[in-house]
Amino acid sequence: MLKIKFKKIHLEAKEPFKKYVGDVGWDLFAVEDKVLYANVITQVFTGICLRMPEGYYCEIHTRSSHGGLGIRNHLGIIDGGYCGEITVLMNSPKEYSIAKGDKIAQLIFKKRISIKFVEVEEGEEFISDRGTNGFGSTGK
Repeated sequence: MLKIKFKKIHLEAKEPFKKYVGDVGWDLFAVEDKVLYANVITQVFTGICLRMPEGYYCEIHTRSSHGGLGIRNHLGIIDGGYCGEITVLMNSPKEYSIAKGDKIAQLIFKKRISIKFVEVEEGEEFISDRGTNGFGSTGK
């Protein structure tokens, strides 16, 4: 089992939580009352810091219950070396109130892989059935 260290930097902060053992996402909670005004990106604070083991990072994702209302948070990447407060950037199509203690997003933890880019000459290894066909190339 992976152990993630966390620190509360606000008296009202809550430990990330998941209800069911098999769930992937860990709920994050607001430490303040906040109003999301229509189509305005708003920063919501969680009052916690994380320290992940070497080789791991996490992503901040929208909760499905918010998604159904059109409320989104911007996908956030929390690098393993970041140890500041976790905040969530949220946006709503209409005014929406968040109360202190509300679930606002979820964390999904992932293993980081090492990458090395290797430059190749023009055309080398860049031939496929798809070619350069991009947006909409597979039809409707």
